[in-house]
Amino acid sequence: MDAREIELPWEQALRHVSSLSTGPALDQSLQVTLNFHPDRDAGGQSILTALAQDGVYLSQFVTGTSNGGLTAHPGGDRWRWENRMFAGAYDNASGHQRPVYGSLNFRHKPFGGSPRFGSAHLRLTADTLTHATFCYPDSAADPQHFGTAARMSLIELARDDTRDALDDYIEAHIHRPVRLDRHVDALVLDPSYRDTEVETAAARLPCPVQWHAGFRLSIDELRRHPDYRGQQFVDLGTEIAIDGILNPRIIGDAASTGRYDPQSLKRVWHYLARFGAPAATGDSEPTAAGPPHTPAQLQIHEIVAAGSDMLEATARCLTGTVRPGDRFGRILHTAETIDLALVEIRRYPDSTADLLDPPHAAQVTLAGPGRQLLRPGSIIQATTRHPEIARADDRPPNPR
Repeated sequence: MDAREIELPWEQALRHVSSLSTGPALDQSLQVTLNFHPDRDAGGQSILTALAQDGVYLSQFVTGTSNGGLTAHPGGDRWRWENRMFAGAYDNASGHQRPVYGSLNFRHKPFGGSPRFGSAHLRLTADTLTHATFCYPDSAADPQHFGTAARMSLIELARDDTRDALDDYIEAHIHRPVRLDRHVDALVLDPSYRDTEVETAAARLPCPVQWHAGFRLSIDELRRHPDYRGQQFVDLGTEIAIDGILNPRIIGDAASTGRYDPQSLKRVWHYLARFGAPAATGDSEPTAAGPPHTPAQLQIHEIVAAGSDMLEATARCLTGTVRPGDRFGRILHTAETIDLALVEIRRYPDSTADLLDPPHAAQVTLAGPGRQLLRPGSIIQATTRHPEIARADDRPPNPR
């Protein structure tokens, strides 16, 4: 065989899963999230410190850590599951070549698509979807249904199912390296980590930091569910609680002492994630970190139309709030200069919007010098506001 015809492992895996997939193309506004615990160790250092050093989110075959089972080794459960799902494509591959795991956040949860694996998540950009495969239920349950960005029938299956809230996710596998400076819209953290080493470490990452409303569970509520994971884990949660409350930081601090079995603390986390989730109290979607005047940023997902004086594109708001009249003067991570005006925001085909806030996406119309420099993945930063808009600057995001 000609060397040019030899497929790489990830190409073999995508081709195989595509052959098993059916359905229409995936809605490109849906995003993959990678949930994890931000205060756990990886190779003797914190996960966020390792992420800042590597710049890449690595598979558990490399890190030896997991928020689920620890079976990522030859002959282990994770190895066997990947062998089956991807038809042996990765059997002889190195750990760095193997996919990383997340979930398709089809329910738009502000705390990520699969919180059972952690309170924090990386929200990935749309261009990672082309290198993603999906299954339902997850790979530990011997799934028979698969999907890709081009063929996706799993959402209807998941919506019609009656699984527990922590099992209500479509597993995602990203088959190419996830680089934090290119493929991550934002790191979203629990507010219990404000003013901690976690927040300090997060600030070193080359991606925006946002905060969701926070997981919080009272001991009184915990004690109402002894049958969910077991009375011994209710007792453990009661022991480590502070002032009758559990949050992610408290569980992380307990893990750092080395006094408790990590698998037992994982069950306590399941209680917190299941019964103390932000959605349970009607809290809002992630908000941007930083002071009120954080510069607004848009990430271009797809160029819809490019005319002689206008450009239409689908874009997602990463930080701040953008409104018609805003001007953008920078393409982040490049030396290019632009002077683009935001002319229109269209959330739906037949209606315009007066603002766009994180993490929402919309079709936008931009005009001005530099529009020809924009590409899928480009992040543009607002520099000035239209005078009439500036008078109402920095209103809080819509509490949707």
